[in-house]
Formats: sequence, C-alpha cells, structure tokens
Amino acid sequence: MYFLLITKLINTAHDQDMEAAVSSYDKSQQGTKPESPTPEDGKKEAEEEEETEPPTVGKLRTFLNFLCTLWYSIVDWIIRTCNRISRNYRLVAKKLSIDLVQEKRKIVSSKLPSTEASGTELVRDPVVIQEVSLDIEPGDTTFAEHHISLDDLEREDDEEMAAQFASNKDRPTRLLMAIGLMLASQSEMLCYLLMILDQMVYGSLLSLPLPLLVFLWGMLSVPRPSKTFWVTVITYVEAIVVCKYLFQFGFFPWNDDAIHASPFYPPRIIGIERKSHYASMDIALLLALFLHRSILRKYGLWRDSADITADFEVAQSEERKGVVDEADSTKLEFEEIEKEPASKAGLSYVLGPFTEFFKQVTESSYNATTDVYAPMFFCDFILFLVLVFGFSSFGPAATTGDGDVATYIQDNKIPIPFLVMLILQFVFIVVDRALFLRKHVLGKFIFQICLVIVIHMWMFFLLPSITERSFFSNRAAQLWYFIKCIYFGLSAYQIRCGYPTRILGNFLTKSYGILNMILFKGFLAIPFLLELRSLMDWIWTDSTLAIGNWLQMEDIYANIFVLKCWREIEKAYPQERSNKKNPIVKYISGGILLVVIIFIIWFPLVFFSFFNAVFISNPPREASLTIGIGGYQPLFRTTALGKSISEVTDAELNLLKSFYSRDRNAYSFISGYSASDITRVKFDGNSLSVWGINPPSQQKLAEDLAGDVALKMTVEVKFTREPDKALPAEVSNLFEIDLQLDEYKSVRKLLAAMIKRTSNESVTILRLFPRFLRLASQSKAIEVEQMTKSIGKSNITMQLVRAGTDTSNEWWNINELVYDGSVFHLKPSGKQGGIPEASFITFNDKKAPASLSFLSGYGIIGLYLSFVVIVGRVLRSSITNQYLTIMFRELPDVNKILQLCLDLYLVREMKEFHLEEDLYAMLVFVYRSPDTMIKETRQTVRIGNIKKKKED
Repeated sequence: MYFLLITKLINTAHDQDMEAAVSSYDKSQQGTKPESPTPEDGKKEAEEEEETEPPTVGKLRTFLNFLCTLWYSIVDWIIRTCNRISRNYRLVAKKLSIDLVQEKRKIVSSKLPSTEASGTELVRDPVVIQEVSLDIEPGDTTFAEHHISLDDLEREDDEEMAAQFASNKDRPTRLLMAIGLMLASQSEMLCYLLMILDQMVYGSLLSLPLPLLVFLWGMLSVPRPSKTFWVTVITYVEAIVVCKYLFQFGFFPWNDDAIHASPFYPPRIIGIERKSHYASMDIALLLALFLHRSILRKYGLWRDSADITADFEVAQSEERKGVVDEADSTKLEFEEIEKEPASKAGLSYVLGPFTEFFKQVTESSYNATTDVYAPMFFCDFILFLVLVFGFSSFGPAATTGDGDVATYIQDNKIPIPFLVMLILQFVFIVVDRALFLRKHVLGKFIFQICLVIVIHMWMFFLLPSITERSFFSNRAAQLWYFIKCIYFGLSAYQIRCGYPTRILGNFLTKSYGILNMILFKGFLAIPFLLELRSLMDWIWTDSTLAIGNWLQMEDIYANIFVLKCWREIEKAYPQERSNKKNPIVKYISGGILLVVIIFIIWFPLVFFSFFNAVFISNPPREASLTIGIGGYQPLFRTTALGKSISEVTDAELNLLKSFYSRDRNAYSFISGYSASDITRVKFDGNSLSVWGINPPSQQKLAEDLAGDVALKMTVEVKFTREPDKALPAEVSNLFEIDLQLDEYKSVRKLLAAMIKRTSNESVTILRLFPRFLRLASQSKAIEVEQMTKSIGKSNITMQLVRAGTDTSNEWWNINELVYDGSVFHLKPSGKQGGIPEASFITFNDKKAPASLSFLSGYGIIGLYLSFVVIVGRVLRSSITNQYLTIMFRELPDVNKILQLCLDLYLVREMKEFHLEEDLYAMLVFVYRSPDTMIKETRQTVRIGNIKKKKED
C-alpha cells in the first residue's frame, strides 16, 4: 500500500505540479487538514510577495523539495517493508522479555523470606532484576496474570509504528533500526546466504562443505538447526580462516606471483592460493554466525535436546532427594551424561544420530504442511533459460567459443553437450513433478541428497574441466548455481514441512481475478504444456478415470474456471440494465482490436515500405564477363574485383537524374535508390586469358562467319553478393545478338578476316548489352528497360591481338564507345570515343538485417498468404459458429459446477474412488442435459436472508 503512495506522489507531480505533490504527501503523512489562514499569516504572505524572487530560483526550490519528498517516501517505504519482515521477531522478543521479567520476579519473591533470616543472599538477586526495565504492576506476581495475547501485541506494534511515522523525524535512525531488526529476524537465512556466497566467490575444496552443510543438514533440521550444527559451522569457518592465513606466507613454493590459468591449479582448487582479500567472505560469515549465536543465546535457544534432558533429570533427582548442594547436583549431572555413551557402544552409537535425523526429516508429524512446488518449478524454468541463452559458458571450450544458441540454430547445428544439459534439466522437472504428485517425502529426501552432490561435483569439478575456466570467473555458471541454491532451499523446506495432504488444481486457479485468468490463458496457450501436465498428473495420481475422461475433466475445469473469472469481473465492474456501454470501454476494448486487425491487414505493405529505412545495402562483391560466338571457345573473359566495383557519387547520380528528368518512369525508378545502392562495375578491356581455341576450331569458326551459318554472339555477366534468405548469392544474365541480321553482316566479315589474319582492323559491334541492370531478389539480373530505351544498348569494339608470330599467344581486347569519355554522359555530343573497359551500372536491392530476414524472405505475397490469411482464418473461426457453444459459455452462475469439480478433486485425494466415479458421472450428466444445466447454473438473487433463483 505504501508503494501506491509513492506512485500517487509521482502522478500528482506529473498531472499538476511539484508543490501539489509535496503538499499531498505531507497531508497523507500527517493525516490532518491544513489550518485556515489567520490574519497574521496573510500579512506575512503579503510581505513575502513584496520580496519577489526570480522564477528560476522558485522552480529550483520546488524541484528540490519534490526530490526530497520523493526520497523521504522511498525511505519510509523501505522502513515499513523492513518492519513488516521483522514483525514476528519483534513480537516474540517483546513477549519473551515480559515473560523473562515475570519469571525473575517470581524467583526473587520466592527467595525473599529466606533473605530476611539470612542476609547473605540478598546481595546477588537485586542486580538481576534491573537487567530489563519494564513497567510491571507490583501486585502482579503470576505469569497467568501478565499474559498478553498476540492480538494485543500486534495492536501495540501497529500503534508504535504509526507513532514513529506520525512524528516524521529522525528517518536515518529509524531506517538503521528497521534494517538491523530485519537482519536479526532473518539471521539464520543471512548465515545460509553468506555460506553459499562464500563457495561462489572462492569455489574451492575448503569452502565446498559449507553449502553441503546448508542443504543436507541445516535446512533439513526439524524444527531448526541444532547447537551442534552451528558449533560445527563456526569451528570449520575459523579453521578455514587460520588455514588460509598460514598459507599466505611467501616461503611456500607456489606463492611465486606467477600467473596460472589452469582452473585446477592445486593451491587454487584447494583454496590456499595467495591473493588479496583471501578471507573477506569468511570473516563476514563469521560475523553473521556470531550474531546469530548471540540471538539464540538471548532467547534461550542455544541449547540442544541433550542439555534440556540433562536439566530435567537433575531436577527430578532433586525432587526425589530433596535439597541437594549445587556442587553435588553439577557432579551428578556430569556423571549421568558420561554414563550415557557407555550404554550405546558399537555401531548403533555411530549411526544413532543419523537415524534420528532421518526420522525427524521424513516422519515429522507436527510440522505444518506446505506447497512450494510453484516457486520450485519457476526456478527450474529460469535455469532452463540460463542454459539456453548462456550455453557458451557451459559448453566445451574447443567447440562453443563465444557463440550463442541462436548461432547454432541458424546453422542447423545442435551441440551434443547442450542437448544433454537441456534433457537432464527437463528430466529433473519431470522427476520433481512425480514426487510432488505422489507426496513421497522419502523419495524427495533421497533426490535432494543425490542432486546436491551431483550438482556440486558438476559445477566445481566437471564444468571447469569442460570449459577450461574457473567457476568464480564464469558468470553464467554462478547465476545458474545461485538459482539452483534457491531451488535447493525451497526443496529442503518442502521436505522439512512435508507435502500437502490434498493437491487441488493448478496454483494459478487459487483465486478468480483478471490476472489469474490472463496467466491461466497464457498457460493454456503454451504448446504441449497442458498435455504434459495432464498426462503426468494422470500417471502419478490414483484415480479410476481413463485417460480420455481425465483430459475431458481437465477441459471442463479449465472452461469453468475462465467463466468463474468472468463472472467475478462482472461483479467487480457491474453494468446496469438499459444503460449504453461506456464509450471509454468501447474505445479501449474495441479500439485496440480494430487497430490490431488493421495492422494485420496492412502489415506486409508497411513492412516493405517503411522498414526499407533499416535495410542495409548489398552491392556485388565480384563480377565476371564472358563474350562468345555460338558454341565455340569464348572470345573474351574478365573479372572485376576490389576497386573495379565502386559506388556512384552524388554528382554521377545527379547526372543520371538530370538526363532522365523528363522521363517519368525512368526518373521514378532512379529516385527509389540512393547513391549507396547504385554500383558501377568496370571490366578491364584486356581479356584475362589467351584465346585457347585449337587451329581446326579456329578455322571452322572463320568459315562459319564468312559463310551464311546461323550464329549468335552472347554476353554473359555474373554478379556475386552476400547471401540472404530473400536475395540469392549469385545473379547472372545472358544477352545475345543474331549475327544473321543485315546490320551485322559486316561484323561477320571483319571477324572472319581477323581470325584468318588477313586483317587487323577492330570491329564495331552495336547494341551488344544493356548498361543498366537491376540486382533484385531473383537470380537473374534484370535489364532496366525504362533507362535503356532512351539511350539504347552499349556499343563496343573488338580486336584480336597477337604477340609476335606465335599463333598460340593471342587474346581479344574490347573498348566501350561513350560520349565525353564517361558512361554517365548519356546525352549525344559529337562522336563516341572508345575507352578500354566495359561498364555496367547496377541498381542493388537492399537486404534486411539478420533480425528481420525471416520476414523479408517471404516477400509481400508470401507474407499475405502465410501470415495475413492464416491469422484471418484463426480470427474468423473464433468469432463464427459461436451459437454452437452458447449453452456452455453463457452460464450465469458456475459456482455449483465449479464446486462439483473441486469435490471431485477432493474425493480423489481422499482415495474415495467410488465417490469420484459418481461425481464424474454427475458432471457428465449435467453437460448432457440442457435442462439440468439451466437449473444448476441459474443466477441466485438474495432477498434479505432468502435465496431465490432468478427466473430466466
């Protein structure tokens, strides 16, 4: 509730101003209304108004006051929280202090007559009476007369806390006192926490027994850890501190300040490595242990059952023998204690304490049963997530590296160690569920022992050898171990208290609010979770129902629970008859659904329209060009890499836009790309390889060119870019011209003469390949026809070059014909000149980032078919054919059916299987009979003390 006050303070400052927030908080703390202003106050205010101050100073002062008030509210909330945690401790301490004073007064009053006769004993007792100063009536001498009920103590405590907050003074002192009392009330848990942290910080053999003592002895002790446990822990920690101190001296050979990276370096794994702060956590643990021991001593809990038994035996012997001298009684006490072990010699004496401890843990009959399965399952679920997202900290160092699970899933590779850990974690969850359903405390006790030992062996010995990292340097492993320790603590608490007698339903169904309904619907929406839980419950729960009937029963209960939640929500927010729906409710519920549907309809278009802003450029990394004739050996081959592939500049882009400014289609196409998305690919005019055609084929080619054989000249261009789900890695296209056309007859003759070595004149080939290409999501490079139709295709000249008279050492050169020596000058200006290269200008489609590639790979049509249509069908199926289930969904009052389900769970837990069958048959009959369903679910109206069924 106090946290709501802080929220209200912030909201008031946001909605109104900071002064109103501060004043509202002061009023809420004081609980009084502000007094009406007096005339003197009015004069003072007038004088203050005369002495005006700059508005900046006033705003600054108001802001500082708001921060102070917010800080005070946070401190008050911390104080209240600490007091709430330590409340039971303070009540018990107060009650014990009162009882202690009363018992001491009784002893003193019983000794007063003897002190009148003998004044020697009057010297000792009065000092003891003054140890606790409380207001006690002098006539009250019996304990019964001074009995204070728990309600009175709680009421007094509330009044005391209210008085402290009403005074609103000395917050630091109250905060320190609240934190101190909280630590004192939870001193046992503080010791456990520090023992676990000690092992997490050092991860050595010396500190390893500490968590084992916690989970296998301390937390399993009934009703609380004994004095022997605390003495053992204190002695062991003191020995650890002394041992570490002794091995810090420099004369030991391993204290040479050398760096040892091995996790199994002997001094490190033992815990005697020389380093700074070698025992800081041990010292903190000792302080906590001594604090806890002082608290136990103060309230008389620092005594074992053996000490109490010995005191009772001494008292009985004193009653039998009369008044015995104090020295003789002490001697008798020690004699009887020394005689006891002699009678228990042998194996039974050694195993006796273990047997007694085992019986106390597994056969405890006076502890209140509890159910902590839900938090234990939550811990297992968190451990599952830590394994998934932090696998690199648990896998082999040689294979995992720094990669995460997403990398392995993208590569379709699942490491075997990762799979084994996940399966083992899942098996632990199943075993824990089975023990919970069978209420097998002994099995849980054995499972706890085995699991604690196995986990500690794996964490501190096997895992460092696998990952080649020490435990204290592995953050993910430390987080996993800490959460597992919370699980061990909850598991020990479950064993100590025992399983509940009756396990009725899911822990999410304990109440019927909107939060429970949302969480339960989320539980139902997780794939296979409901089926797994139902199957495990059916296997390990005694029942007469078949598996089909069991699943049907679970489905009925889930439906009735959701209906019960809706009925409770309707009661909490009633709607009167004949009143139209509130527009706010309509806009919130219907408006959100409308926005969601509209978003689903337009999502693919919005995604590919607006998300292009976050897409990244994907230019080609490599390109190749091949020119050939027919099926003969290619004439020209070359490759473009590195600097030959470059982005166009803004000036070059502006040249393109200015040339195509009057062509609407071409200009709109160019405007869809930025300069970083347009690339110029330049191929060297010299072929990278000699023309490796053999003489007979060369002669045959020359004859075909000189003759009238049908031949085509082809140009094949290939581009390689980074692969993506939506964009293939390689894009290519093949362009060709028919040499049979009349305009290319001269080309054929010149090529034939060049091959026959009768001419060395270069040949001009017109309209051979397009200059502008688009590298889209297809594997084919697309010609940009909007731009090519204005300038036509590129013209080139080809020439066969020979080195001397060697016919085997010849190659082809090409030159592209352009205006003004640039491929970006498209406007005709005089005669074209050749440049020793061939250029392509590519418009590259962007690729989606890795996080969005799974959506961009579908395309617009794919997204509509796979996403929009499927979601639309699911939505249509949820809002149509509802008339078939009206009689099961529109139930005015489901209390009787819900109670019938709960009764069925109850008789099942009580092993009343005959009643289970009868109740299930009755439940099925109610669903089979519409009349019975209407009768049992009719709404009940209360008129005074009379219940009446509301007529339909």
